[in-house]
Amino acid sequence: SFLPHLWGPGEPEPEGMGELNGDIPGGEGDVREGGGEREPEGEPEEKEESTGTVNLVQDTDRLGEYLVSEGPITLQVRVENSPCWLRVIADGRAEEETLQPGAEREYTADQELRIRAGNPGSLFLKVKGQDLGPAGKPGIPKDIIISLQ
Repeated sequence: SFLPHLWGPGEPEPEGMGELNGDIPGGEGDVREGGGEREPEGEPEEKEESTGTVNLVQDTDRLGEYLVSEGPITLQVRVENSPCWLRVIADGRAEEETLQPGAEREYTADQELRIRAGNPGSLFLKVKGQDLGPAGKPGIPKDIIISLQ
């Protein structure tokens, strides 16, 4: 309401000034496109679903078993607080090392991952992007088997 006073009487309003309330040419199409922007939000959900599910079959102090509905199996490990000796057998290929706090590793397998953790309380697992938390109790060695269903 004060803008006409700035331009003075008889001066035309700047071009497009009356179009600020959504009367912009193509504005309705833009609104629809904005609604279309919600579709990509659904895409990550589809991607998460396509990675399959991770189901706990058994969990004791000394053994944990998980089934994964779709392959390949991906495992991310992170060590916190204290070192953890780790042996991983991925489809028959074995790796063994002692990981220090802050260390992270990723392993993949087509059919099965077998893990032996010397200090599973400091080993945090993520299978196919799903956080499983600590592998076990501190100081109690544990075997973990992650298999394709």
